Amino acid sequence: MFQGQVFKDIDPNNIRKESFYVYKSFSYSEADYKNDYIQVSFATTASNGWTLDDVNNETNYDGTYKVGVYAYINSMYYTPLSNSKPIEYFGDYFERMTSSLEDKAIFIGIPSDLYGEKIKQWSVDISINSIDIYDDGYGNLKYMDGATETNCGNVFYRTGDIVITKPSIVGTDDTVTGSFELSFKSTVKIITHEYNCMIGKGEFGMTYNPSAYNTSSNGWPIDTILSSSNWSPYITSIALYDDEYNMIAVGKLGQVVKNDANYDLNIVMRFDL
Repeated sequence: MFQGQVFKDIDPNNIRKESFYVYKSFSYSEADYKNDYIQVSFATTASNGWTLDDVNNETNYDGTYKVGVYAYINSMYYTPLSNSKPIEYFGDYFERMTSSLEDKAIFIGIPSDLYGEKIKQWSVDISINSIDIYDDGYGNLKYMDGATETNCGNVFYRTGDIVITKPSIVGTDDTVTGSFELSFKSTVKIITHEYNCMIGKGEFGMTYNPSAYNTSSNGWPIDTILSSSNWSPYITSIALYDDEYNMIAVGKLGQVVKNDANYDLNIVMRFDL
C-alpha cells in the first residue's frame, strides 16, 4: 500500500491539564433511607460496654445494633479527644468544629458513590422531628433554638457521615416523629486534558481511506492525483496513542478540515476525565 506519515510526537509544551470541581444536588426523604439509599440509624451507648447480650442491644430498622452504631461514631470521630471535639478523618481537621457525643445520637451515612470526593461544605440541610438543621461549613450542624443559633452535631465531609448529637432532637423513643428530609451536594473533581496537535506544511498529505487505493496494483492510488503535490486530503478525526501505539482517545471534528500542504495547521483536542 502507498505509504505516508502516520504518527507524530506532541511537544510536552503543547499539552495542558486543568482541574475544576463540579457539584451535584441530592435530596432524600424517609422513604429513601428505608429503601437503603442512605443510612439513618439511632445510636445508643451501652452502660457497660458493647456486648451482644446487653439489655440495651436494640436494633434499627435495617438490623444494625444501636450500641454498635454508637461504638462506630464514638471511636471514629469523638474518642481521640476525650469527647471534647470530633476529628474529621481522611480530611481536614477544623478548629471550629464543636460538639460532644452524649448517650444518644442519630447517625446518617451517605455512600461514597453519592457524595463523590466529599460532601460540599455549606450544602447540608436536614429536616428531622420537625426541626430544620444546616451545616455551617466548618463541620458543625446548627439549628435555630428560638433566636439562638445552637450546635447540634457534626458533618464529616470527606467520609459522608453526619451525626446529630443534641438529645432534644434525638428524642427519647429513638424514632423519627416528623417527616425526614435530607439534601446535600456532592463534590467531584474533573480534569480537562488539552492537546495542541500541530501539523506542519506538507505533513500528513495523503488519505488513508481504503477506497482510494487499488488492491490489484500493489496498493497504489487509483488516481495519480492522490499522490501529486496538487492534492490535499481532508481531516475528519485525530487520535492519540500511547508509547506502545495503543489508541487512547479519538476526536471527531465538527466539520472536515482541508490539510493544505502550503500552510501549518493546529487542531486543539480537549476532553474531560
